[in-house]
Amino acid sequence: MSRTFSNLGRRNVAMLVAAVAIIVVACSGSAATPASTATPTQAPAAATGAAPAAAYKVMLAQDAKLGGYLAVENGKALYLLTKDTANTTTCTAGCATAWPPFELDPGETVTPGDGVTGTLATITRADDGKAQVTYNGVPLYYFAGDQKAGDTTGQGVKGVWFLVAAASTSQGGPITGGVGQTKAGY
Repeated sequence: MSRTFSNLGRRNVAMLVAAVAIIVVACSGSAATPASTATPTQAPAAATGAAPAAAYKVMLAQDAKLGGYLAVENGKALYLLTKDTANTTTCTAGCATAWPPFELDPGETVTPGDGVTGTLATITRADDGKAQVTYNGVPLYYFAGDQKAGDTTGQGVKGVWFLVAAASTSQGGPITGGVGQTKAGY
């Protein structure tokens, strides 16, 4: 009986070794493995470690009292500062903490959505060297006090911060065309 058990044990060990060898070969990713054996959860070799760059869309949002204004697709309102000039920001340091610039990281893009007819571009900020998005030459910002989509709590702050309207521009001088902006606002 011990001889039969010993033969069975050897057979089991041999089968176990063969199974391990098959698994090792299958998992080795050798060139002999056809590409069709890849599972849907495997990432293509060229994409390892690289995350896709973000693509932002600027859209025209509506407020019952204020009318149309620019926002990013997640609904966060975009603001302008009347103290800025064409393609130049004056909001740095503590100002940029309360009014974070709409910036793009390398490889990220921004495109206009429906109703956004102006030109979207970027400028290089002098304070941090990052790319800040502009609309018709107007540097764009968020307001840290806006907590959710549709918030517009930065509108009219200190008479110099306004929601960006589709007609906002820096063409021909001061920043104009902000929602509710009057000549006294600049």
